[in-house]
Amino acid sequence: MTSALDLLNTGVAHHNAGRLAEAEGLYRRVLAIDSQQYDALHLLGLIASAVGRLAVAERLIQLAISLHPDFVDAFYNLGNIRQRDNRLEAALSAFGHAVALAPTPRNRDAAGRAHAERAAELAGAPLSTAFNAVHRRNRAEPLWRTDALLTAWGAERRSAILAHVDEALRLSPDQDMVRHAAMLIFVAIGALERGLAVLGSPDGDGNAEFGRLGAELAWYLRRPDEARACYRAFIRRQSGGEAPLRPLLPEVARRLDGTRPRGTRPRGPVLLYAHYGNPDFLHYSIGQSLISNPDARVILIGDRENRIEGIEHHRIQDFNDAARPVIDRYRHDSNNPYCYELFCIARWFLFLDLCRREGIEEMFVLDSDYMLFTGLSDVADRCRPLGCGFSLNSAHFSYFRTDTLAAFCDHIAGIFRRGEEGGDFCHKNNSELLSDMAFLFDFQRRTPHRNFCVIEEGGRFDYSITAPEGYRSTKGVKDIRFENGLPYALPEDGGAPTRFFGLHFQGLTKPMMRRAFHRQSWGDAAATASAAMGEP
Repeated sequence: MTSALDLLNTGVAHHNAGRLAEAEGLYRRVLAIDSQQYDALHLLGLIASAVGRLAVAERLIQLAISLHPDFVDAFYNLGNIRQRDNRLEAALSAFGHAVALAPTPRNRDAAGRAHAERAAELAGAPLSTAFNAVHRRNRAEPLWRTDALLTAWGAERRSAILAHVDEALRLSPDQDMVRHAAMLIFVAIGALERGLAVLGSPDGDGNAEFGRLGAELAWYLRRPDEARACYRAFIRRQSGGEAPLRPLLPEVARRLDGTRPRGTRPRGPVLLYAHYGNPDFLHYSIGQSLISNPDARVILIGDRENRIEGIEHHRIQDFNDAARPVIDRYRHDSNNPYCYELFCIARWFLFLDLCRREGIEEMFVLDSDYMLFTGLSDVADRCRPLGCGFSLNSAHFSYFRTDTLAAFCDHIAGIFRRGEEGGDFCHKNNSELLSDMAFLFDFQRRTPHRNFCVIEEGGRFDYSITAPEGYRSTKGVKDIRFENGLPYALPEDGGAPTRFFGLHFQGLTKPMMRRAFHRQSWGDAAATASAAMGEP
């Protein structure tokens, strides 16, 4: 006769292999032999939890604990079940027992996370306000005003929240989730110093996101040196390590099959991108550039997350020293997050350093929300005599000779070197806030250049699909229709349709890039984009 222990061990083997029905049958046979077998009860509870029967799972595990009060794993799993059921106080009780019985890293981390979640649950809306202020740089919700939102908490609730935060940090000080939640709560109560401290030092390795958030908080606290150190930490951490090589979009791979032999450098125009992170729209932009320019040398200065098959990739960190004239003196004044805006300015120095190292004499620079629908060799021929070309007062699609790019970088560096990048500079350039586009506008006024947003050679480049520019639009978004794979817009005055050589999906219209990539015309899509931007 098979013993209860043999049945239990066989059941565990099935359980570990994912054969839950077989495991459940064996655990029930164990209990038929010995109804007090707490391991079988506990394991049956885990199976019930795995299939979403949380009430049954809790009842079985509680029964196991009643038979074996020092059952550490059962308390741990009971806490997880209650946490999944959004009963955080009950989860904390279970985790507390697990830690008291065995303060292992696993138990301490679980208890720490539960305390952090409970603190966030108690915090409520003010925590969302803090999140928006730090992550989205919402100037309508500046950090120094969030404390006023907490008056509804009252002293007792605030004390409870902070007690949970302190306990979370005591139990699990190295857990990123715990530290992030603690930072937000400290920000919500106006304790920015504590919020910055909990993110840790920018020195050494760590969470790249903490470097980015640290830069934001340090700037709020008027600690420019620390903000710059956090930016450097963000770039270093974001660039370090390895991640899987991302495939080209299947449609792009099919179109390019056989046209770009492996191991050979393309001899067509150079297209430069700079981006951190790996959003879908980056792939649509690069993919469309390759479809329109299969002979192009596309180069992405990026991070570990956005290495793409067949695309020449360089890490931001390898060129970051070239941007020291900006980074060492940067003073933030923008609606955008600190690291985002600084990177937008620094990228021009990264591009210049890359071009000098690689012997590149001319290039097109594209933002990752721009899509090309034309070849660029003839465009380069028209731009080369002037040395640069822009999309009105913006550089989301631009052309530079390397000597002109060097002049632009020298112009930016000179502004920072002379300390002129404050309010007077913005006033002179009709710019409310400081950005690389404000510097570009100032450079444009002094430099002959080509404007891509005028009609020539049978079409034009887009400034932004959110700018109607005299074309038919729906709720402020140009109506675009595709004919033979190319985008067109109709003038409001009823004239002939205008072909667009490129489209700029600025801001919250980026989700529309997928539709453009698949050549799907829109009028209804424009309404969808407007809804995404919060319009009625």
